Amino acid sequence: MSHVTSHTFLPALLEKINATLRKNPTCRIGLSGGTSPRALYAQLAQQRLPWNRIEWILIDERYVPPTSDQSNFRMLNETLFSQIPFQPENIYVFNTTLPIPEAIKYSQERLQNLTKARHPLIDILILGMGKDGHIASLFPGSPALETSSMVASSQTKNSPVEQRLTLTFNALLDSEEVLILAPGEEKKKALEKAQKPGADFHEFPIAKILQNAKCEIF
Repeated sequence: MSHVTSHTFLPALLEKINATLRKNPTCRIGLSGGTSPRALYAQLAQQRLPWNRIEWILIDERYVPPTSDQSNFRMLNETLFSQIPFQPENIYVFNTTLPIPEAIKYSQERLQNLTKARHPLIDILILGMGKDGHIASLFPGSPALETSSMVASSQTKNSPVEQRLTLTFNALLDSEEVLILAPGEEKKKALEKAQKPGADFHEFPIAKILQNAKCEIF
């Protein structure tokens, strides 16, 4: 189910973080890359939170060095991680210095260890969406849409960096709540198509999240 809300994003996020920490020793937050959440992460870094109790899970990455200006990790480090006190073991990002099969295995094992500790894998998923309805690096028609593993590689022709690493539906749907960032008219139109009954997630990957998760749309 999805719920369109006019609330501003940051207060809603902070409320959910604090609610989670009242129930659990940690709060696990899934982080999207790209341009849409940059300002949000910078604002989040200015808040007073028990940072040592928050675990951060990057949901997809471009297969570039972590110092590349195309790297989602670099963006997160600049806007959020470098601005807060944190424990390195609380950050779950993709190791793009490894060959892709090894990078997938590395991330898969770390996430499996998290699920052994408790479910859901992710308490709060901050999910961006592309104009084509893609989420993370799950693109329309991608074989990664069908995999049963938690982590996969994928490709896109619509970006300077074609090769990606991504969490799959198997991981993303293991989320307590999903906050969808979809600013702009083009994304609004894609969302409307994805929300129609019977929308095919092969065409609009966001549809599978809308149909199977507790979502709020901003």
